[in-house]
Amino acid sequence: MENLSSAEINLLRHNARTMVRELGLLNDAYFDIGVTLAERHLLIELSTCLSPTVGDIAERLLLDKSTASRLIAKAVKKGYVKYLRDKSDKRKRYLQFTEVGRDVLNAFEPIAFNQTKEALLTLTKEEIGTVYRGIELYAKGLKNSRLNKQKSLATNNAV
Repeated sequence: MENLSSAEINLLRHNARTMVRELGLLNDAYFDIGVTLAERHLLIELSTCLSPTVGDIAERLLLDKSTASRLIAKAVKKGYVKYLRDKSDKRKRYLQFTEVGRDVLNAFEPIAFNQTKEALLTLTKEEIGTVYRGIELYAKGLKNSRLNKQKSLATNNAV
């Protein structure tokens, strides 16, 4: 579907920026907890997978390994996570929550959950369904676009 107008695209971009601002994602210190957006995403991912590697985190957060390594190094320095060495392969290191990291996650996760819940409660059931479907579709479109670019780059590099 190539017939999107500039006005339609700009309206979506405007609404996306408004949503980011309303969610407070531009604040470096989320609700005075002192955790950045990237750190929040790191902690959420650590809560959903058991002992990931730096590569696993990079893949989940769609970051290159060096960026993920810097993010994790800062989180280690803040005491949010620690490395565990593989007993059979000393080169492998896995990430694990520390008690501080779990406390930080437990501090911001209810805030984010309640913020979302309170926003949805202002909408009708049909509007809520539209929000779920719209965000799902937009995320799908963004992923498809990213994968198409990667595929195109790989094809161009192979030539």
